[in-house]
Parts: sequence; C-alpha cells; structure tokens
Amino acid sequence: MGVGGTYSMKKGRNLWNRIVSLVLTVGMIVTMAPMTAFAQDTAQTASSSAASSENQKTPTYYTVEFYADEAESQLISSQQIEKGGTALEPRVSGKDGYCFTGWDQSFSNITENLKIHAQYRVLAKYKVTINYVFGDGTMASPSYVAEVEKGKNFTANVKSPAITGFTPDRTTVNFNVSSIAADVTEKVTYTSGMQAYTVKHLFQNSEGTDYVANDDLTQKLSGEAGNQTDAKAKTVEGFTSKPVTQTSIAPDGSTVVEIFYDRNQYTLSYDTNGGSYIDPVIYRYGQAIVQPQNPTKTGYAFDGWNESYLTMPAKDLTLTSKWKATEAKYTVVYWEENADDDGYSYDSKVERSGLTGTDADYDALNEPGFELNQEKTDKSAVTVSGEGTTIRNVYYQRKTYTLTFEIYKRDWWSGSWQTAYTHTDIKYQQSLQKWWDEASSQNSEYLWYTSKHGDTFYTAAPTMPEGGLTVYGQKSDGSSTIYYYEYGTDHQIHSPFKVRNEDWHFTDEDFIDLPGFTYHSNHYGDWNDYYIYYTRNSYDLEFMTNGGPAVGDITGIPYEQDISNQAPQNYQVGVTTKTENGMTLYFAGWYDNEALAGDAYAFEGKTMPAKDLLLYAKWVPRQVTVTFDTQGGTEIDSQTFTAGGTAQKPADPTRGTDTFKGWTRNGVPFSFSTQIMEDITLQANYSTNTTDTYTIKYVDADDLTKEIAPSDTGSGQPNSTVTVSAKAIDGYQPVVTSTSVVLNRDQIEIKLAYKKLDNWSYTIHYKDTLGTQIAADTTGTSSAASMVAFYQA
Repeated sequence: MGVGGTYSMKKGRNLWNRIVSLVLTVGMIVTMAPMTAFAQDTAQTASSSAASSENQKTPTYYTVEFYADEAESQLISSQQIEKGGTALEPRVSGKDGYCFTGWDQSFSNITENLKIHAQYRVLAKYKVTINYVFGDGTMASPSYVAEVEKGKNFTANVKSPAITGFTPDRTTVNFNVSSIAADVTEKVTYTSGMQAYTVKHLFQNSEGTDYVANDDLTQKLSGEAGNQTDAKAKTVEGFTSKPVTQTSIAPDGSTVVEIFYDRNQYTLSYDTNGGSYIDPVIYRYGQAIVQPQNPTKTGYAFDGWNESYLTMPAKDLTLTSKWKATEAKYTVVYWEENADDDGYSYDSKVERSGLTGTDADYDALNEPGFELNQEKTDKSAVTVSGEGTTIRNVYYQRKTYTLTFEIYKRDWWSGSWQTAYTHTDIKYQQSLQKWWDEASSQNSEYLWYTSKHGDTFYTAAPTMPEGGLTVYGQKSDGSSTIYYYEYGTDHQIHSPFKVRNEDWHFTDEDFIDLPGFTYHSNHYGDWNDYYIYYTRNSYDLEFMTNGGPAVGDITGIPYEQDISNQAPQNYQVGVTTKTENGMTLYFAGWYDNEALAGDAYAFEGKTMPAKDLLLYAKWVPRQVTVTFDTQGGTEIDSQTFTAGGTAQKPADPTRGTDTFKGWTRNGVPFSFSTQIMEDITLQANYSTNTTDTYTIKYVDADDLTKEIAPSDTGSGQPNSTVTVSAKAIDGYQPVVTSTSVVLNRDQIEIKLAYKKLDNWSYTIHYKDTLGTQIAADTTGTSSAASMVAFYQA
C-alpha cells in the first residue's frame, strides 16, 4: 500500500523564491494472517475457554514497553500481552540525522515483562552545491545548496540567478546523480566587460573629527566588472593611510572606493636655552600650534623663538628660545696676596651692575705696596649672569723689596758704611724675622738703627715697609726686655724680646705688627723692663648668598672669638631652596672660596681669624634619574643627572629577532632633546623582525562580537599590505568580498562582516493515501536553495 507525503513551507521576510523538493518514500508492511488460521485460533480459543471455565483457570498477562532510545527517556507504547502472545509494533517518529532500523529484541511469544528499544543508523548526507562567482573568484550570488541522503538519487535542473550587467557561463546547471556518495560542487562564473570605478582619497582634518576628500587626488580606474577593485593608497607627507577595503566592480560604473588617511602626530619640544622649562606637546600634522607661555630667564627678556610655525610640520620639531640681555647686579671681590704665604685673602667687595652676558668689569684700587696681578685677574674673568650671583674676583699681589744691613768700618785714614747682609724679593709687609736673625747672628754686637747717625733702633724685626728697608749697625751692650700685653688684661700676646741696650726710649719701630691686634700704648717699668700694650681687633663675617634668602652680615666679631653659633639659622643643608629660571635649587653649605671648591666650611670649633671672613652659599639642583625599560631586551643602565638636563640616547637594545623601533614615554615617542625635570621611565618599542601575524575573524554584521565561523590566521612582512577575501559561509553573505590592511604592528585583528541570509522554515507531514497520520511531523529551517528528505517506515 503506497503512502504519500505532504509538506508546508514558511518563507522568511524578503526570501527570494526557493525550490523545494520533498520526496517521501514510506514503506509499510502489514502482515495479514490467513483466515483459516484465524478461524482455527478462534475455535481453539473457544475450546480453551470452555475448558478453562470448566477448570476455572485465569490467563497470565505480561507488560511489554517500547522505548525510543536505550536510555528509556521516551516511552512509545506500553501493552499488556497474554502469555505466548505477540505485541503490536508501534510507529516510530523520525530522529534528526538518523534512520530507524528496527528493535533490539523480538516481541512475539511473550513469556515475561519486556522493555524493547528502538535501533537507528546514522543518516549520512551529502551536499550538492553551485557557487556563483565573478571572474576573480569572489562571490557573485549566494550559493545553491541541496542536502541529499547517502545512496539516494538526485535529479535537478537549477537555473543560474540573473545579475544585472553580467552573463553566466551556464544558464542552467543539470544534476542527474545516482546513488550519491560524495559532495558535488559546480561553479558558475559571471563575466562582463571592462568597467570604470572611482577611487577617492579622504584626509583627516587637523582636529581629528572628520575626513575630507581631496578632489585633486581622485582617480578614475577600470577593471573587469565583478572583479575586485585594485585601489592603492598614496604616499602623502604627514599622513598614514588606513587599511584599504576593496569591493566588487559594479557593471554600471557606480563603484566608489574610499581610502582614508589619518594625520601623523609629531612632538613639538622647547629648548629654553637656560630658561624656565616648557613641556613638549604632541600635535597632528597641520594642526594649529598653540603658543606656550613665554619662558623666563633671570637677567634676560624673552625675544621669541628661533623659528616660527603656525601649524605643525610633518616632523618632530624643537624650538629654541632667544633672549635679550637686561641689567643685572654682580659683585666685585678684591683679594690681597698674603704676606707670609702664596695665598690670597679677602679684602673688600663692591656691588656693580652690567648687561647680562657682557664682561663683568671692575675699578682698579690704589693700595700702597700692592699692584694688580693682571694674569690671575684675567683668568678669573666672567660675564654677568642674570641671576645677580656673578662674582668678579680681582687679585692684588704684594710688591717685593730688598732688605739691607750695613755697618761702619774704619781703615787707617778713614771709614765707610759697608753692606754686611742683604736679601731681595721680600714681599711688602712680610715678616723680616728670618733674615733679621741671620744678619744679627753674623753681627751679634750690633743694634740696628733706622739711620746712619740717628739714635732710633729696632728692638724686634719689623715687617717689610713699602720701598724696602736699609738698617745701620752700631755696636752696643747692656740688656733690657720688652713685654707685649693685650691692653687691660694680663694676657701676653707675644713672647718677650731681649734688647742689647738699656735706658732707651720707645719709638714707632718698637711697636711691631701682631696679627689680630693694634698698638695702643707703652710703659717703661723697673729694672729695664719695657711694656707695649695692644687692643684686640674686630672683623666682619660676611655672606654671599648667591641668590638665596637674605642673610645679614655679622660685624665687629673680636679676633679669636668663638663663631660656632654664627651660622645663619635660616639656611639648612638640603632644606633651604631658591628658584632659578623655574628650577628649584637646594642649599649645599657655605664655602670659604668663590669656586665652592673643597669641603664646606664647618663653623663648629672655629674662631674669628685676623681678617674679615667671606663665605659663599652653594646651591645644587635636584638629581633626576631616567630608567630604561627594555621590555625583555638587553639591559641598559639608568642615567642620573641634574634636573633640567637631557638624557643621552643609549645604544639600541636587542630582543631576539625583533627590531627596535625607538623609545616611548607613556606611549608617546620620546625625544632625547627633552629637558628632564623629574624621574621618568622610558619603554622600548619593537616590531617583529621577520613577519607580523594577523587573525581573520568572520563576524555577524549586526553583532561584531559574534563569530560565525572559525577564524583564520596569516602573516606578512612588517608594513606590507595584505588583502584577505571573504570565504563562503552557509547561511551568510559577506558585506564586502575583500579588504586590504597594512601590517603596521604584530597581531592585527581583521574582521570580515557577514549579513545573515533569510532562512525558510518547513514542516513535513507524513500521511498515507487516505490522509491518516503515519509518523510525527518534522519541522526545521534551512537557507539551502533545495532540500531533499526521505522517509523509511
């Protein structure tokens, strides 16, 4: 008995016509027992019933259950069968992807309760596909796909879809496949003539908010209609092209390819040439440059930049400030050579002013016994700095003279003064004690007088007077002692001096110079004892702050007085600061020389010397450190220097086969001309030396995070352009058939978007010729153009 099949089809929105072929083959085998046998059974049953009735026996029944699977999750039928009887086979609904083959055991001659399970075999299917492509192999129309069960026959005549402007190489594809055993694929190629298309080049505006076409660069190209365009980005100064998306060439000349260009970014740095620091700024090419606040520099007026730009050029740029000198104060410090050594001691200072950057000049002094040391003074020449801290040192050396000792010698008829001892090149005010002792030891019976016939003699060696000194010896005897005291005290300030004379009177020559003291008076005592009294001198402690907080000088400090507590309290090492051209400097101690050389002056344990004391404040900038993060490359030592300086570009690090591309700071390319005002870390940037990899993801156009097929990977040379094409994906059509991307970094992700094709839904009803349902309905959806279904009872 033949059984027919009916179906209903539901179309999705905008679904183009599809051909649906449903071939339903239902075989039903109904086994009919012969009527004679039936009659015989009836008689036997009647006889048995009579006997049973006679014997009063009750029949035995067993439960027979039919299940759709081994797990017994779906009960198909449950029957009560008398012992020895046969269960009625139930109908089995289809199982997607499988074909029913029978039961796992017999259900005749029932003698016990039974659970019977349906058995299946895998329903193998093959695809019959027609790909509609243009001449370059890209998709021209969604593919025709039919699914056919293994071993079945398939016959169809499929018309090629019409595409305006294109001609298929086959208008119809005929299939006559017997007992299909593999996928079958055919290709229909659409061609057309050469067709023009337009390539537009759009450039990002300087604000980065939009892209504007450059009509002068618009191109008219041509290619085979249906093939992919071959648009190429141009090399344009200051711009970098974005990935180029190619598309199919339309047969009507309407195709337009747009290539977008981003403006490059460049760094504008400022070299303030010793002025206040200005941060570098990153601009897009052609972007309007915002003028920074003018830098400042003490002693100078800002006079503009060395170059003028209204917009950012296509390169990194460093502008250098120009300065115009203004009047600034400076200090002239006069130094006098020491009498008894080769050093120089502070004498006095004078405040002056001059144009910043010019030579700091000075006025000459007229000091008896001194002359300008021109060579030493010239070596210390300086220019006036704007900070007001310039010190111009001027050095005066002592003149040198000759010391002569003469004695009178007689001959037979006359006498004359003859030189007994002489020494040259003795500095002005230098102590004559050494040579005095030598001359006296050679002429011990003499006293030394100021003139040939005078009565004034020296009781002790004087210092060298201006012009030199000649003394005259006269023999003498006797003895007296000179004592040297601080006036008003019993404090002796010099060793007593023995004089080979007695009953003499004081003269100026007796009042020798004692460091730190000034002659006051004298007194003649008993027994040829003589006394000279001196008062203690006072000196000044002066501070050159070199631009730091004001400090008052301390005047009138007595010679040898303790000055341990005279250090200015508002100056603390490492704490007290001053600002110079926008940079903070820290106090590093007081120094007793303008060069700030040697160790800092320590006040503790010090007493006031026999001269004014001038101390200089030393200032040092903060130290900053630049650390190099090589990102796994060879290590590079950090650099530490004073704030406001620049880092030295180190040798490029290496990292395997990668290529070093440069240093960045916070992701921005770093310029080594940048002044560093704080601790920073620079990061190394690399690109792979051989290839850059990329991943192609196939995503839903309505949800770009949803992948609709396994991704693919590829690789290419760095900065090369790769073109990837859309692959065929069942139920989807690509938005663009290919796209081009520049491999400007490793691990680029390329997304190809697809629109989901409209599916059609179907329901298959299984009925016999009388319209009786013989199996459960089968429902589903498909985007295939044709689907062939088979039913086996």
